[in-house]
Amino acid sequence: MHVAWYLLILIALVAVLLILFLVRRRVLVASRGAIEMSVHRGSGLLGGWALGVATFSGSELRWYRLASLRPGPSERFNRNDGGITGSRPPRPEEVTWIPPDAVIFECTSTHGRQLIALSRNASTGLLSWWESVPPGYRNGMSDF
Repeated sequence: MHVAWYLLILIALVAVLLILFLVRRRVLVASRGAIEMSVHRGSGLLGGWALGVATFSGSELRWYRLASLRPGPSERFNRNDGGITGSRPPRPEEVTWIPPDAVIFECTSTHGRQLIALSRNASTGLLSWWESVPPGYRNGMSDF
């Protein structure tokens, strides 16, 4: 085969991946109840803030990274499994990678400490959802 055929196949594959990426992104953003949320992925080469969309599903907050082709959520936060231990405003160097007018929350779970950032309006919904667990059902245990 000629090099031109390989180049044409490569261009077609890139076009298909781009279309899949754009369709996935549109579906996530258009999901009912979806909120724009960033998650801090640690430090290092692949660390830092990552922009995404979160949806509430039962006792889980499911976060989908926007720059990904992964069909499922990249992170799951279970409200029975931890809590929100604090909040703070963003530092100037963080503003680029988080939603506008954001609040940063520190969450804890069995997986450790995690930072999430979302807008003030969405943070009200997050706190209401997180606190709506029936008494005695934290950590999957019932007091009754």
